Amino acid sequence: QVDLVDFYQDYKQFDLKPNEFLRRIYLPHPGEGWREYYRDVGPREYQAISKTIMAGRIKLDPAEKIQDVRLAAGSVYPYPLRLCKTEAVLLDKKLDDSLVEQACEQLQEEIAPIDDLRSNRRYRRDVTVNMLREFLRESRPL
Repeated sequence: QVDLVDFYQDYKQFDLKPNEFLRRIYLPHPGEGWREYYRDVGPREYQAISKTIMAGRIKLDPAEKIQDVRLAAGSVYPYPLRLCKTEAVLLDKKLDDSLVEQACEQLQEEIAPIDDLRSNRRYRRDVTVNMLREFLRESRPL
């Protein structure tokens, strides 16, 4: 059993020995009080190839302080990336507009999108930042 953050080691390189295979992926149920976000941006609705992807979970206390947060992105790095540095900017802070922008700035430093047939790096960076901003803003209580 390997944590996903440790499983991906580089482009097409995994923590997987030649005689091993991936048997299952375990995603713990987040429990009460968590908000979740999943977004896939691609050229067509039913095409498996993505321009960028983001997933997140966040839990706030009653004062809107972030108790826990988990963020991951795809198609913006050589492999699926847990956004640990962006999470660190957010953790234990009040979720307000200033913090959202700080997290968006950190995200831009943490990801390394490329130009390819699907999209260009600037588009991927901008859309991924917009997804993070959308997730964090929607996570605030009304």
